[in-house]
Amino acid sequence: MKHNETAQKIINTANQIITYKNTERIRLKLERIEKQEIASKKRYEYEQQIKLEREQNAAEKKEQLAKEQKQIELRRQLDKDAKTVEVNDLKKKLRALGYKGFINNNIINFIYTTQQNGDIGNYINHVVGSIESNKEFNHKQHKKVKILQTFKNYSLYTYSEILKSELFTLVILIQNEKGIIYQDGQSLQDDYLVFVGMQSYTTITGMAKTVPMFKRVKIK
Repeated sequence: MKHNETAQKIINTANQIITYKNTERIRLKLERIEKQEIASKKRYEYEQQIKLEREQNAAEKKEQLAKEQKQIELRRQLDKDAKTVEVNDLKKKLRALGYKGFINNNIINFIYTTQQNGDIGNYINHVVGSIESNKEFNHKQHKKVKILQTFKNYSLYTYSEILKSELFTLVILIQNEKGIIYQDGQSLQDDYLVFVGMQSYTTITGMAKTVPMFKRVKIK
């Protein structure tokens, strides 16, 4: 009888130990799960915070870009309006001087455009030149045009370049001003030229050619 009680005590103790170990395993497992859940939650919250900050930054950047674009468009419109006013003022001034109109362009672009459109006849007595805001660029363009040959009353100016994969050649005559000496290779310095019509001339080789004729215009 005593032997059986001892054995039962041993069994009970063993069961208690097993139960404790199982309970401890479960507790540790639950702690790991809880820690993983906490870590996962923190990671999720961190990722959500980062996502939110990125979205806010993107929204702020988009808003800033929209403001900058609006400012750019406003400046462009103001520049356009200012140029329109300047062009209209110059047209009025030129009409008062007896000219028919004003072309806000440099001579290279004007000749190229009229060659493409075939409408140079529409611009007789029109002044080709630039408003103040474009004058620096157009003056640089005019300096590319140089004298090829001088005559008594006018000089022959030429310029060539490749435009849209095609050779563009400018050949024009400009009336000489009295008291001024012109030489071959001299750049065109004038900012304003009026188209007076077509003029024929004879080349060095004796060929007759007809090209646009211009006269210098001084605007005070």
